[in-house]
Amino acid sequence: MVKNSSNHLDLQAAFAQDIRSDGHVLATTDPRMQIYRDLFFKNIKGFLDSTFPVCAEILGEQYWTELAKKFLLQHASASPYFLKISEEFLLFLNQQTTLINDSPWLLELAHYEWLELAVDVLDTQENEFDNAVSFQSVHQKESGDDSSQDASVVEKAWFDRVPIPTSAAMSAIYNFPVHEISPNNASPNPQTTGIIVFRDQSDRVRFIHTNPFTVALFELLCEQSSMVCSSFSNHQAMSGRESVIHLLKQAQMVLSEAAIDGGCRIIAEWNERGLIVGSMSK
Repeated sequence: MVKNSSNHLDLQAAFAQDIRSDGHVLATTDPRMQIYRDLFFKNIKGFLDSTFPVCAEILGEQYWTELAKKFLLQHASASPYFLKISEEFLLFLNQQTTLINDSPWLLELAHYEWLELAVDVLDTQENEFDNAVSFQSVHQKESGDDSSQDASVVEKAWFDRVPIPTSAAMSAIYNFPVHEISPNNASPNPQTTGIIVFRDQSDRVRFIHTNPFTVALFELLCEQSSMVCSSFSNHQAMSGRESVIHLLKQAQMVLSEAAIDGGCRIIAEWNERGLIVGSMSK
């Protein structure tokens, strides 16, 4: 029994504190309490192991276990959901000043590993893009299934529409090449790296390693697709081609046809890979 406690809430608090402190603050001297301590910690650490495998391998089992225990003891999680454990761990990790100073890439690596889980469980609205059409559909409409139709004419018809990215996607820009970090490459040189993570139609999580410009293009396309999928007028949204031109101007890059076509080809490739699920007319 909990010492001098008849209050149910006091009992719960003492039980939780015992588990979080690994028995350093005892709720009871009953040796069976160790079963709960071990079980709870193994569950928490199991989530961390599966979400941050590269971080765990680089830091080593002993240090990683100590870090997990410190997280359990010190971090006041804002959510009771198990799926939020890894997100809470990122907040905890951000407060580990000495560790981050010694390994400045660690927080970005952890965020990169967390993105896979975050995208895997992202909620999406069923049939949210029913009105979106694929590149192939526009190709057939414009060419009338005529294989002799100039491909550039067909592509222009598609890029004059508003591309619709999947809503099961997230992007980030890092100061380190996080996708190259491993136990054999644990001291990476700084290198600006763009990452897009998305869930395809087969519910498989995919990664695109790219650069800040293409991440900016993806984020702009997300903004424009939100306009056409909401109450805004479709005419206010930029087409794929207009989005490429907008970013080129914003970056003060040469506004050549080659540069514009290059940006449009990226959008076409994203459509093939499943990051772009279709397009809508303006």
